[in-house]
Amino acid sequence: MSEIKNEVEYVIKTGRQLVDKRQVDFPRRVSQTLDALKSNYNRLGSLITQTKRNLEKALKVRQLY
Repeated sequence: MSEIKNEVEYVIKTGRQLVDKRQVDFPRRVSQTLDALKSNYNRLGSLITQTKRNLEKALKVRQLY
């Protein structure tokens, strides 16, 4: 995730600027797409964090036996 974070943030920031300046043909659609990108990126980050916690817990349980 950290490898693509800067790129994702750049795309969202640049896209928002283009929408604000009305430099795109379909600003509402572009804005919705940017919202979806941000939401998916954040959701993926949360899933990765939770999965990492689960794996760490499983490793601790395994070490007990």
